[in-house]
Amino acid sequence: MQKKSLIEAEQETVFKEQEQYNILPPHAPYTIFQKDILRRHILKIPSETIYDLEEGWEEKSMGGTGIINLPARIDKVEYEKIFSISVEQESLYYLQLETTGSSFEVRLNHQLIGIGNGTQRVYEIPITVLLKEKENRVSIQFEEKENILFLGAKLLKRPQNHIFDYQISMKFQKEKIYMEIQAIYSGSIIPTKCLIISPKGKNVKKENLDENGKVSLEIRRKDVTLWNDETHLLYSLVFITAEEVIAEKMPIENVWFEDGCYYMDSTAIPLRMLNLKSEISGSLDALLKEELIEKMKMWKKRNFNAVYVEESMDSIYLKKMCSEFGFYYIRSFDGFSMNYRKELLLTEDGKWERMPRVYLPLKVWAIENNSGVLAMKSEMLFQNLKDVYYIRVGVYQNGKRIGQKLKYILDFEPGVIETFRPEWVSQLEGEIVIKIEFYQRFKTDLIEKQYYYGSMKVNIHK
Repeated sequence: MQKKSLIEAEQETVFKEQEQYNILPPHAPYTIFQKDILRRHILKIPSETIYDLEEGWEEKSMGGTGIINLPARIDKVEYEKIFSISVEQESLYYLQLETTGSSFEVRLNHQLIGIGNGTQRVYEIPITVLLKEKENRVSIQFEEKENILFLGAKLLKRPQNHIFDYQISMKFQKEKIYMEIQAIYSGSIIPTKCLIISPKGKNVKKENLDENGKVSLEIRRKDVTLWNDETHLLYSLVFITAEEVIAEKMPIENVWFEDGCYYMDSTAIPLRMLNLKSEISGSLDALLKEELIEKMKMWKKRNFNAVYVEESMDSIYLKKMCSEFGFYYIRSFDGFSMNYRKELLLTEDGKWERMPRVYLPLKVWAIENNSGVLAMKSEMLFQNLKDVYYIRVGVYQNGKRIGQKLKYILDFEPGVIETFRPEWVSQLEGEIVIKIEFYQRFKTDLIEKQYYYGSMKVNIHK
């Protein structure tokens, strides 16, 4: 019987026990920037403190001869990359890996530096003592499984004392919002400023953290716009120290269930929910970001505004994506259950109804059939929309379009019945068809897309 090598024996033990080694605890998501980053570039331009290692990974497994770039769905178990760096003696270095679907081990310059058990998405490994001047070799070996995603690899350069994690809580009152923010440091606590920056780049609040790394912020409600499914505005939480800036987008939201109804800042709102489990077979982590974006685009096209997530599928990553795209994130352990339903419309008064195939947030009908006067009622709740909804009103007779005009949902007061008459109707007699086509131009930092939802018809006889 052939004797196993030390590495093979060690590998077998790693995958059997699935215990992590030299992996830092998971922390809140954030991006690191150099200290002189311009405000308008925060969250947009990569920093010199982050070295991108996502291109040029060589397949080292048997039969593998190719090169992959990340992110990628992989079918080999071992990959290697050579990179060069000028090491700064006063800095700390971390290897950040993003991967799902498998336990793994990673080596730097042929020495084991970390073991991940596959339970996280992002792993950070301290590598300062093993990093060499100029050329370095990093290799990663996965357990042999299907649906392994190797999503990203970066080298982080941090000062000796830096923010490692943070916690934030919010309390909402009638005229003010109170935020409690606690920074958690690696090394010593250092002087730190905390900023809340609006989506347009304006300071909402700026305060110094105290000697314990904590700050209490008092923000006037009129200075911010709360997150909702129509605006989905995200603010930036920013920490500034002498040597770096870290920042992350966040929603300022105030939502809860009460007596079977869902409230957004004391207003009961309808939830047009889909059950995530019925939309994604298997693990959420088995989807590449582009694949999840495609699914969210389809959900948006159906005009869903909420995603129901069972406890086993709860994910910080998914919640962040939902905030960006404009979906309420409804967890099964928030006191609500869809009871195996695939789709559900929860009305403002707490009634469960079937989700329509095409949900149009407006109603149109004829009130004076012989004159062509139409009534319209917008069912949008919020007027500062990030998504631009509009309708194309076309007048047809004998199958031929006589004229058309665009009208924007923002032109109508939510919940108020307003009347209008297409100008061409007065010139026609007989059977007239007024066709109302509904569109939405949807834009995020990730995509810009125009959706055609469907149409409704109003028949008029003059």
